[in-house]
Amino acid sequence: MFLTPASSHVVATAPLAWALQTAGHSVLVASQPEAVEMIQAAGLVATPLKAGLDLMETTAQPASITEQMMSSLDLNDAEEVVRITVREFVLPSLAGYTSLEAAPLVEACLELIDGWRPDVIVWDGGYYPAGIAAHMTKKPQVRLLWGRDWEGMLRHRLRELGAGTTDVLAEHFAPLLEHLGIEFDERMLLGEASIDPNPVEMRWPTGLDYLSVRWTPYTGPGVVPDWATAPAPNGRICVSLGLSYRELADDSDVPIVEILRGLAELGPEVVATLDARQVAPGTTFPDNVRLVDHMPLSALLSTCSAVVNHGGTGTWSAALSHGVPQVIITRPHMDYPRFGEHTEAAGAGVHIPLIEDRQTMADAVVRAVALVLSDPAYVESARALFARTNRAPSPAELVAKIEDMVRV
Repeated sequence: MFLTPASSHVVATAPLAWALQTAGHSVLVASQPEAVEMIQAAGLVATPLKAGLDLMETTAQPASITEQMMSSLDLNDAEEVVRITVREFVLPSLAGYTSLEAAPLVEACLELIDGWRPDVIVWDGGYYPAGIAAHMTKKPQVRLLWGRDWEGMLRHRLRELGAGTTDVLAEHFAPLLEHLGIEFDERMLLGEASIDPNPVEMRWPTGLDYLSVRWTPYTGPGVVPDWATAPAPNGRICVSLGLSYRELADDSDVPIVEILRGLAELGPEVVATLDARQVAPGTTFPDNVRLVDHMPLSALLSTCSAVVNHGGTGTWSAALSHGVPQVIITRPHMDYPRFGEHTEAAGAGVHIPLIEDRQTMADAVVRAVALVLSDPAYVESARALFARTNRAPSPAELVAKIEDMVRV
């Protein structure tokens, strides 16, 4: 059984679910009702959880607990991305998913596990109600990471600093666990095992053993139109800001209109996977700019010479699998800067941190795209980077390790 919080996470869940299903196992993917269609479109059996949770509506964690955690981490000035990410993303998510409002979600997971009786539970990293429910049922459980292991980093850093890891983390879990009548256990945070699809050199030093798996270039279902099945006469550039930001955040800080108009002047066809919230209806572009609401990037990128993206895991890995040079625009949080830095250091693209001046930012992106299009070394480096990351085991090779976890 897979427990995943949102439709944007299905693309990370599907390859491993396919591998288990192909090996002869019954697979059920449970999520919020709005994700059911995406799960079914991936060829998997879906079920909606009977309770959900909107993190934006949950009660905020007391400031004293947040400050205790931030102080315990003892971050230095060079770790600003970590500071922003932990304070603004990791801790609010942790607080929401371990608040009393999460109790119905834990109970929905428990009811589903009790009824379907899976041998192993695979849950998305950061989806703590699923981890809590799996722990309560004493079923073997595996945490499936998407980005880097922020929870593992917190645990390791607090332990190294002697900050009483269990006590600090337990403060976050306390309201929900007291309601459920159980005590904190780190498996609720980290699972019994962790599957990590990220390049080994990008991992935090956590002290944990990871089950490595290669990224499978799946970016969702869809139809690829005829024009996208062959290279464009003057080349093709893809622009994508990812599904996660489209669903969960505001990307109006990216000067997308200016970027598209500037890229059009380079000559190649520009295909942007954007919707009406990202580009206002009526906005005009040159004839060589195509706007499409959604298209499977894993198919589109096979005909592209470059891709502009936000450094999201799904888009990054899809581009990598086709050896396409990347120009990565990043905000100063989560894994985006690290993916950008890693790509640039490998010579497989250019990393551009987002700045406020929209035209200056757009001009920098256009110059970077022109650079990767003109220098064949970027393609060679992108292919070499893919070859290195593709040495990790495939999802099919991971099946036996998951089977070994089943308790007889």
